Amino acid sequence: MTVTLIFKADVTAQGGAYATGVLVLMTSACVGSLVHYWRAGVRTIQDGAIITFFGLVTLVFIYTTAANVWERPDGVKIASCFIVGTLAIAGVSRYRRAFETRFDGFLFGDEADSMIWLDLVESGVPILVPHRPSNRLLSEKAKEIRANHRIPEDIQIVFVEIERGDTSEFLNRPRLSIRQEQDHLIIRVTEATSTSHTIAAIAKELSRNCPNRTEILFGWSEGSPLDLAIGFVLFGEGNVPTMVRELLRDTEHNRPRVAVAE
Repeated sequence: MTVTLIFKADVTAQGGAYATGVLVLMTSACVGSLVHYWRAGVRTIQDGAIITFFGLVTLVFIYTTAANVWERPDGVKIASCFIVGTLAIAGVSRYRRAFETRFDGFLFGDEADSMIWLDLVESGVPILVPHRPSNRLLSEKAKEIRANHRIPEDIQIVFVEIERGDTSEFLNRPRLSIRQEQDHLIIRVTEATSTSHTIAAIAKELSRNCPNRTEILFGWSEGSPLDLAIGFVLFGEGNVPTMVRELLRDTEHNRPRVAVAE
């Protein structure tokens, strides 16, 4: 309707938009095919002939598309309206749904993982530490965390490892397993759609029966503040502590505390 009003229902202009869209689509397909064969390499004369053929066809479509845009600019204008409208709707949807729970329970590797998880939920976990696997010993990391946050030796620290899967899935139902390593308990979650949402879900479950508020301890995120801010706005990642804190705001009882330190 908006496009029709702007261009006064001009069928010619809308035909130009259709032609531009089709040409761009076909040009993209040509470029994709050319890149595919180019990466495959030239091993025979036939391979060289195929690459040359696709290169010529791609040049023809690039020229045709450019000429069409130059002679019928209304097509680009109409297409731009659709692109801007799509991005605007996607941005509003992203903003409205960014802080939804997106959690539908965990899948467990085996019965032992399920039993350990239920024991942790019933007893509560005072300290959760999101952790990225590395060559560094967990004992060294735990010692540093206790020193930075002044945590006594008798308080249990549970590490959390998150491995993201298909992030296009909106509903979060990851697979959870638990293992013991160097006298430390590690909760490992795979196939997660979002790191922040998964950590928040774990914290909510493990804080229900905790005598004191469960604390989630983060280190400072690596990278420039601008890069982290852009990643947070566009993808909900890059500034995980902030996102986790926002997701925990609606916790009615024993809301977990988020802390960030060196």
